[in-house]
Amino acid sequence: GARRPEGVDETIADFARRRVGKNAYEMLIDPMVGGIHAGNPEKLSLKSCFARMYEMETEYGTLTKAMIQLRKNKKKQQSGGGPSGPGGVLTTFKGGLSQIIEEIAKKLGRETIISGHPVEKVSYLSNNGKVKYQVAFSSSGKLDPLEADVVLFATPAYATSRISSELDK
Repeated sequence: GARRPEGVDETIADFARRRVGKNAYEMLIDPMVGGIHAGNPEKLSLKSCFARMYEMETEYGTLTKAMIQLRKNKKKQQSGGGPSGPGGVLTTFKGGLSQIIEEIAKKLGRETIISGHPVEKVSYLSNNGKVKYQVAFSSSGKLDPLEADVVLFATPAYATSRISSELDK
C-alpha cells in the first residue's frame, strides 16, 4: 500500500483501505473495529485507537517491516525484556457469545429466553401506568407478540435502530 503522508492522523478506514484494500476493509476490519470500539472506522482516528500500529508504520514504513524488526529485537532480548510487538489478544467465550445471554438471564432470574426468531419491532405497551414493552416478531417467526418488562438488544446498531425506532416517539 501507499505510504501515509508524514504527520497525518488518518481514520482507521483510510488506513485499512490503503494497507489491505477495500474488500478486506469491508469484510474484516470494519466489523472488527465495530466490535472492539463500538464506533465508525470512517470517523475513528488510527492514532487514537491503534497507537502502536500508527507508531510502527511511522517508524518502519510498513507493518510487515515493523513486525520483522520487532521479532529480531525480541530474539535478541530473549533473556529478559518484555514483549516488543503490539499487545492485546482478541478473545471470546469458550461456549460462544450465547454465554452472555445465558448469564444475563440467570442474573435477571429469567427462565425463558426466546432466540432464533427475527424481531420486527419493539414498542411501548401501556399497562396501568407501568412501562412495559411489546416485542413483535416478523411473520416468518410465527410467534405472537410478547409482553416484556425488560428487553435486551444483542444486535448490531443498525438493526437495533430499526427495531427500536418506535421507542423514540
